[in-house]
Amino acid sequence: MQTKNNKTKVLFLIAAVFNVSIGATFLFAHQWLFSFIGFELTDKPQYNVMVEFTGLAITTFGVGYYLASKDLNKYQAIVWLGMMAKIGVFVLFSYHLFLNITILPLFLAGSCDLVFAGLFWFALKNNHKINLNR
Repeated sequence: MQTKNNKTKVLFLIAAVFNVSIGATFLFAHQWLFSFIGFELTDKPQYNVMVEFTGLAITTFGVGYYLASKDLNKYQAIVWLGMMAKIGVFVLFSYHLFLNITILPLFLAGSCDLVFAGLFWFALKNNHKINLNR
């Protein structure tokens, strides 16, 4: 039983690091990132605000995953929201990949989100204190 709890804790710690890393990059270094992956840059303030807002949201979810690593029962709602967001990111990036291949780097990151969503589902399902059949 302890091994399962440790695996769940590690899963959410990895998810926290993943989200905080990407979120912080969007907040503080998105111009470097976008230049690195070949995306067009702009100095429009509206664009920068939206990218930074996205980074803030991603980072916030990362903090939520850290909390879930400490107490999954208490913070399971954050995990449910995170699963929905991660599936949504994958669907959104898949749609845009279908329209334009230049979004491939974001699609690959979104694919990681889909994997995390699946792992989150199994973590919730295997946590006996959470009833998924409500």
